[in-house]
Amino acid sequence: MSISKADVLHIAGLAKLNISEGEIDTLTAELEAIIGFADMLSELEASEEDLPSSSLQNIFREDLADASYDPGLLLGSAPCSEDGYYLVPDVKGRQNNGAV
Repeated sequence: MSISKADVLHIAGLAKLNISEGEIDTLTAELEAIIGFADMLSELEASEEDLPSSSLQNIFREDLADASYDPGLLLGSAPCSEDGYYLVPDVKGRQNNGAV
């Protein structure tokens, strides 16, 4: 497949990229090389026998509740806390628009 300069400019426009005239030729050649490599790979014949076999299995452990640290002890070392939560200062210069 051949990539034209118009294709490169179209792709750059979609990606909202500003590219210089000098970069157009370089990007055209690089995109042609990438697509040529993908075309070469698509011509290869592969079957399931060609895939590497693996004897790996997922091993799941039981999810057990474990002893935890005392929240009062942890919050006691915090500079500021309220109702069991750490209080952190607002980030300067940033407005909260309700988004999380």
